[in-house]
Amino acid sequence: MAPPEGWGVLVGRVTDANDGTLQQLEVTVQNITTGRALVVKTYGPGPVNHDPVYNENLVLGDLAAGLYKISFSYKGKIQQNWMYIYPGQVTYFTFRGPLGFNVAPPPMPKLDGLPTQSP
Repeated sequence: MAPPEGWGVLVGRVTDANDGTLQQLEVTVQNITTGRALVVKTYGPGPVNHDPVYNENLVLGDLAAGLYKISFSYKGKIQQNWMYIYPGQVTYFTFRGPLGFNVAPPPMPKLDGLPTQSP
């Protein structure tokens, strides 16, 4: 399933310094061109069907392609980063406490059960 033409998806993993997910954290996602801001909360406690590759705790779909400012409060300080939402794609970020934001792609999934090659 892909986003409609001209639209993209934002996926994030927001954690503390020990990689514990921050739950019910309000995250503001503002389109820089239009000024429109959306507020989304990270996943709360309990069973959540996160994607095994992204291991996310935040998803926001149907975002018009363009530049966005992502911001939230962590330990009393405003954290923010600018991200470009590409049409037809997933834009992924992580935030890990004092290490801040990272926009590297998620780790490659491990494939279990593949046959081993003999020499």
